[in-house]
Amino acid sequence: MLNLLIVEDEEILRIGLTSYMNWENLGYIVKGQASNGKEALNVLENEDIDVVITDIRMPLMTGIELSEIIHEKYPLIKIVIVSGYDDFEYARSALRFGVVDYLLKPINLKKLDSTMTKIREQFNKEKKKLKN
Repeated sequence: MLNLLIVEDEEILRIGLTSYMNWENLGYIVKGQASNGKEALNVLENEDIDVVITDIRMPLMTGIELSEIIHEKYPLIKIVIVSGYDDFEYARSALRFGVVDYLLKPINLKKLDSTMTKIREQFNKEKKKLKN
């Protein structure tokens, strides 16, 4: 199982994202939730996180700023950004920091499922390479 952190400033969306997906069937455990980037960094310091799903626009720290810090401090963590903004500059910035996918709100659950499956498979391949 991979450990997941969900970062979203809108509580109803954060709770929905946490509870509407069958994370266990996808191979994930939600190890933490955060309402902003600063809270997310605290979780990352205290939990072994494999994947972060983060909003872009949040108070205190944007999802792009959070992604940059994660990319520098925790380079093995995979990042998925969710955003209400279909802005190429956001997407381009996200790619610089190793973001795996950029999903638009409202979140298409099938697309999220597909993205998370792809990430899990990527982790499994990387794990096999390390064993060989």
